[in-house]
Amino acid sequence: MELSRKELAKMKEEQLKLQRELHRRERKLKFLQEDLEKREQMFKTQWALLEHELSLFAKEREEFEREIKKQQYRSRLENEKTIYKANGRINAGMYFLGVHDELSLKKRYRDLLKLFHPDSMNGDVDAMQAINSEYTKLKKKYEEM
Repeated sequence: MELSRKELAKMKEEQLKLQRELHRRERKLKFLQEDLEKREQMFKTQWALLEHELSLFAKEREEFEREIKKQQYRSRLENEKTIYKANGRINAGMYFLGVHDELSLKKRYRDLLKLFHPDSMNGDVDAMQAINSEYTKLKKKYEEM
C-alpha cells in the first residue's frame, strides 16, 4: 500500500495549497478583527461626543426655558404695573392675587422688590410704597391665622 511518488507529490502540493489558503484566511480574519476594533473604538468615541453634546444642549435648553419664564413673569408684572397705575393710583392688592399663605406672600414680595425697587432699572417709588403697605397688611393677616 505504498503511495506512488506522483500521488505523494500531489498530496504534498494539495497540503501546501491548503496551508497557504489557511494562512491567507487567518491574515484576512486578523485584518477584519483589527478593523472591527478600530471601528468599535471610533463608535465609542463618537458616542461619547454625542452624549456630551446632548447634555450641553439639555443644559442650554433648560437655561433658555428659565430665561423665557423670567421674561414672561417680568412682562406680566410690567403689564400689571401699567394697568393698575392708571389715574395715579396703584392697586397693590392686585400684585398679591393668588397668594394664599405666608410663604407664597414672601416669595411674591421678594419678586416685586426686585422689579419695583427704586434702585432697579424699572424702579417705582410709588408702587414700592403701595406694595410695602399691602405686604404689611397681608403679613399681619397670615400671622393671625
